[in-house]
Amino acid sequence: MGGEVRSGEDFQQMAGTEASCPSVGCGHPTLAFQGCMRLIHINGQAVNLLRVQQGALGRYQALQFDTCGIRDRCLPNHCEHGGRCSQTWSSFDCDCSGTGHSGATCHSESDVADFDGRSSLRYHFNQKSMSTVKDVVSLRFKSWQAEGVLVHGEGQRGNYITLELHRSRLALYLNLDERGHSVDDGLWHIVILDTRNQEITLTLDDKPAFTVQPWQQLEAQGDVFFGGCPSVGCGHPTLAFQGCMRLIHINGQAVNLLRVQQGALGRYQALQFDTCGIRDR
Repeated sequence: MGGEVRSGEDFQQMAGTEASCPSVGCGHPTLAFQGCMRLIHINGQAVNLLRVQQGALGRYQALQFDTCGIRDRCLPNHCEHGGRCSQTWSSFDCDCSGTGHSGATCHSESDVADFDGRSSLRYHFNQKSMSTVKDVVSLRFKSWQAEGVLVHGEGQRGNYITLELHRSRLALYLNLDERGHSVDDGLWHIVILDTRNQEITLTLDDKPAFTVQPWQQLEAQGDVFFGGCPSVGCGHPTLAFQGCMRLIHINGQAVNLLRVQQGALGRYQALQFDTCGIRDR
């Protein structure tokens, strides 16, 4: 689209698709605007587009009147559960922050938690304890930090099991045992900690699994910590994880972060839900 309005010797450009300031009659041809305009005023006076259309005021070329090719893609609002809609020229986006949901239209229950280095999530087992002979914990995480705890559980006799980032590597501690792979790259990683069958197996992404046989059984006292073990209520306070986790599963069952956020399942501190501070680049 391209158009112009002339008032005396003053020239005002309206819109265009090929040249906003046309090559004929314009000393500085410019890239055209693509979009819609309305309520155009010059010195407080409205530009009468009907008179422009009738040829009584100014001239225009390739310009459509009384219509706008940009659809209001947020009406109706396709974002569910209170998500905030914004649009581009050809599509719309949903901001799901604070809704407890995620996905293109905020349709799925949220599965992301953002840990800032002071955060922790304490998950309580109902009427059971975590054991090194019968439990499987899996999650996805990403971080730019070289240190921080992913999962921590403690036994009644002072022993413990910790999965953490240590010196940029994924490390498994069973009291003093340690193994690991480099993971502080800001990318999502899948980790599975399997403590069944009298052995502990650690699997990271598509790398070969690592297995150890503990010298004694660990029975966690009904709780497992994600992201850090706080000084209050934890016999082995640890350096907190800074990064994001999602798709946390225990024994094949997803940890419902919405219920955690509502205080109905476990406890948390300084934890952000529905967002991740690490951008996918």
